[in-house]
Amino acid sequence: MAHFWKLGGAVEVAADRHQGASNYLWVDGHVSNHPFEETFDWNRRFDRWDPGTAAEP
Repeated sequence: MAHFWKLGGAVEVAADRHQGASNYLWVDGHVSNHPFEETFDWNRRFDRWDPGTAAEP
């Protein structure tokens, strides 16, 4: 559950699968391929998995 990651929960995504990247389906209907680090990085406070902050740069 991605919304628990920032509370200290374990990241439950196998970031090392599929050559380190995954396809993401966005709300506007487009799909793009990104490495996990481009979608979540706790050290940079970057979290595209949280709907409340996903649109923040």
